[in-house]
Amino acid sequence: MKILTDLHTHTNTSDHGFSTLLENATQANKKGLQAIALTNHGPAIEDGTHRWHYGNMIQLPRVIENVTVIRGMEANILNSTGKLDYDEMDSTDQAGIELLIASCHGGVYQPSSTDEFLELYTNLCKRDDIHILGHLCRYQCTSHLDKIIPLANSKGILIELNALSYKDKRYHENNIRLIDACLKYNAQVCINTDTHFCYDIGDLNGMDKYLEEINFPQELVMNRDLPTLLDYFKLEL
Repeated sequence: MKILTDLHTHTNTSDHGFSTLLENATQANKKGLQAIALTNHGPAIEDGTHRWHYGNMIQLPRVIENVTVIRGMEANILNSTGKLDYDEMDSTDQAGIELLIASCHGGVYQPSSTDEFLELYTNLCKRDDIHILGHLCRYQCTSHLDKIIPLANSKGILIELNALSYKDKRYHENNIRLIDACLKYNAQVCINTDTHFCYDIGDLNGMDKYLEEINFPQELVMNRDLPTLLDYFKLEL
C-alpha cells in the first residue's frame, strides 16, 4: 500500500521535535511524497508551539522541495467537553490553519475511563472544524470503537492510523483493534507517520504490510494521494 501524503508531521518548534520544515520536505521529496501537513503541537503542551506560529504560516511557500505543504495544527484536547487549545487562540492565528488534528497528550489531558473516552469523542464529533482524530490507539478506546468510528465518519472526520504508535509495543495491540474496527465499519481513514525526525517521513513501520494482509481497501485511505485528499476535505490551496 503506497501512501503519497503525510498529514501528521512535527518540526523543531517543539523541543521534542528534531528537524526543520525544510528537512522534512526534502525527505518527503526523496521518498516520492506529494504532500505533507505541518502539524506542530498546540500551546497547551509543555513545549508547545507559540500561537503566532500558526497565524504566520501564511508566509510559507505552498510548495517546498517539490512537495505541497498543508498548514495544520495538532491541537491538544483539554477536557471531556471536547475543548481544544485551538479554541483559546485568536481568530488571526486560527486563520492560518487549514487542517486540524485533535489529540490527547500526557501532561495536558487524558480520559480516565472508557466511558469518559466515549463522552470526549462524542463531543468532538459535534464540532465542525476538526479534520482528523489523532492516535486514538493510545488510550482506553477499544471498548467504544463501535460507536466512535461510525460517528466520526458520519461527520466527515477521519480516523488516524498512526505509524509512530504502531511500532510502540505499549500501543500495538490497540492499533490492531483500531485498524480491524475501521475495516469492519468501512471507515475512511488517514495513515500518517506522526514524525518528529525527518528520516521517519513516509515510514509506516510495517503498518502498511498489516493493512495489505487484511485487504484493507485503499479507497478508504483518504490521504492516499493529494487529489483524493484535497477533494475529501474540499481544500483549495
